[in-house]
Amino acid sequence: MICKNITVYCILLTFFLSTTTNIALSQDEVSWNNNWSYKQEIDIPIDTDLNESKFQPIDIRISFNNPCWAKNETKHSVRLVCLHNNRWYELESQIYDLNYTRDSYINTCSLVFLIPEFADGKEKYYVYYDDEKKPAVDYPDHVNIRKEHYYYEPIPGQKADIDYYKIMDSGFCVYGIGIKGLMMTEYSTQMIFRQIKDKKDFSYKYWDRLTSFCFQYEKSNGDMVTTREKLISNDIYVDGNLMVSFGVASSTGDGSIKTTNVYKYYHSNLKVKRLCVNVKHEVFKDIQLREGELGSLVFSSGFKTRSEANQFLNTGEILPYIHFYNENNNVREIKIDTNPKSKEKEFIISVNDDYDLGNRAWFSIDEGEHGKAHAVIFSSNKNIIKSGKNERDGFQLLANQKQEVDIPGLKAYSSGIDCCRNAYEKGSTTDASIPSDLIVEFESEFLTTENRGYKFIQKESEIYQSLVKHRPSIGGNVSKKFEKEKLYNLTIFTHFSPSFPMGSLISTATGKNFSYTYAELYKDGKLVSSGICSRISLSGGLEIDTSNLSLKNILELFNWSRVSLFKKIQFPKLENGEYVVKIYRRVGDKNLFVGVKKIVLNGDKKIHIFCSRQGEYDVKIVNQNGKGISNVKCSLLLDNISFVDLSSGEAGECNLLAPMGRYKLRIIYNGFSLADENIKIGLLKKSKQINLDMYPLKIVVKDKLGLPPGVKNNVLLTSNEMKEPTDIIPEEIEKGVYSFENLLSANYVIKISYGSIVDEKNIKIPIKGKRT
Repeated sequence: MICKNITVYCILLTFFLSTTTNIALSQDEVSWNNNWSYKQEIDIPIDTDLNESKFQPIDIRISFNNPCWAKNETKHSVRLVCLHNNRWYELESQIYDLNYTRDSYINTCSLVFLIPEFADGKEKYYVYYDDEKKPAVDYPDHVNIRKEHYYYEPIPGQKADIDYYKIMDSGFCVYGIGIKGLMMTEYSTQMIFRQIKDKKDFSYKYWDRLTSFCFQYEKSNGDMVTTREKLISNDIYVDGNLMVSFGVASSTGDGSIKTTNVYKYYHSNLKVKRLCVNVKHEVFKDIQLREGELGSLVFSSGFKTRSEANQFLNTGEILPYIHFYNENNNVREIKIDTNPKSKEKEFIISVNDDYDLGNRAWFSIDEGEHGKAHAVIFSSNKNIIKSGKNERDGFQLLANQKQEVDIPGLKAYSSGIDCCRNAYEKGSTTDASIPSDLIVEFESEFLTTENRGYKFIQKESEIYQSLVKHRPSIGGNVSKKFEKEKLYNLTIFTHFSPSFPMGSLISTATGKNFSYTYAELYKDGKLVSSGICSRISLSGGLEIDTSNLSLKNILELFNWSRVSLFKKIQFPKLENGEYVVKIYRRVGDKNLFVGVKKIVLNGDKKIHIFCSRQGEYDVKIVNQNGKGISNVKCSLLLDNISFVDLSSGEAGECNLLAPMGRYKLRIIYNGFSLADENIKIGLLKKSKQINLDMYPLKIVVKDKLGLPPGVKNNVLLTSNEMKEPTDIIPEEIEKGVYSFENLLSANYVIKISYGSIVDEKNIKIPIKGKRT
């Protein structure tokens, strides 16, 4: 496509909004909207003038004084509005747990919203509702939850194979919560996998912190007894636009201890993520602990693995400090070794230290006053023991660190902290007897801040302990049984992808770069499983005794029942549907894309993939002045399913890598199709350049008084001419002034929304006679 150089156009539009923005109040304008008949003021239990209060989730129970029309959680008359500086603001909100008095009418419900950024402690909050039908709310769906399966095998025989709840916020996976399965040798039920920020896929390499509100203790032989071992039931309660809630019940293998956790995750606009948990531990038989053991009620573990030769094993970090609020109502600091040297468990906080949590009841693992901090906050350090003969109330801390693996090609470290039964006081002996009637119950919050340090946790603990008193309970008994689903196994055999025998294992053991082949499995564009292709796998762990490498001991390292003539990998427990398998060869520090295949799975399958060499296809997109265009999506499709998706950078370039073969090239910009054609990728690199005419657009938004809006409106462009419906979001260059850059010539719809109300205007870009 070749275009001429032309003058760049700019269009200036002004909206005088009478119904969609905040407005100043005159003496007779005392209502947000006269179409709503009823309002009730809401009391906020925290000081909203505090900086730490901004975007805090409010979750409260509302009782209506008048009939309230509500068909369901999205079709209802309930609106949450805020009055600030004589202006009304409709805030995004969510209702759940509706109590119906008759068809489509409720008298109570639970309400969720976030404290707005402009809050200064002087604003007021109101619930508006009506006894007549109102339009459905159309707020952005920020959060969602779904059950998924994850399989990862970085070394043949060493794998994570888990079912989990995947929590997404604004398109990114923030947490995975284990339902059942194993991650290497650890049970995954009730395990919270905190992910590093801004990652869409759930993956071992993105795990940032592992935390679990389980009950566990170590036996004298070193075996762990934990309520993460056996799933009893699980259920999703709420999947709303601002909050999701679900429950998981589990037990020890013999059923002697049970844990029932109800989780809530709230959307956050800040670099702070919160997962709230209602925890209940129940003991059904008397237990005698070994010396030095207390019985853990929650643990949080940092881990770090580093391998120069096997990229799949690199994950995690260990932060340098523990801070906690002690029983003397002071903050105590403990230094952590970020690369522990001890091969045995080394206690940083021991039983004899007798470190109990104080009334603020929090601990954090952090980088200090500034930087990242992971924390667990409790609603109180009192009244957590609901029953239990001679049990002492409160929480006691233990912490340890260890070098888990030390071989030439792999270093692995762990550093964990446990919040335990308060079973020891100085001058007395440890209470090692757990009674059969013990019930422990508490509310807690697991949170991460990326840059505000442990001092933010101090402030957060005060706010959380105030808010949690008003939050409604949900679930309680997790009664939905784990249902058996139709799941299938997929076995992949690879051909013509030469690599060193047991290359990944030998690379890990020696630290040398030996070649190996690995596979990635995608569904709906998301990575669901990955692992090494091999003819044979390990039969146990990575504990190799290098001092006794007899032939017999070497042979016992491998699982000979899984030996194969061809390199293979098996992906278990897959739902039916369409998948894409990608095959890579790791050679030195390069990952060569050598095989790809679309698979329609409706039963157990064995698939052979014949690999080839990697080829290249370059795409460049520029405007009429020769400047590169960013955010152009370039995709390669095989059998109408995408397997390569890249976006151009500032230079307007995409370097597409794929096995040699015939594919479809699809190029999309802001939803508009720029190319949709068949191509061939061979030994020689090919390229394509697209030249486009592009235009800017400026929009000025004013209210009916001719003033800029007091808060940010949602402004966007869309078009019926788009191949993929897309919302084009502008930059707000000043209050009420929005700038779009690099727009294609087309008919557009401008949408300006405020709360649940939307104004629209049709416009064609460019408009003749309107120049910069």
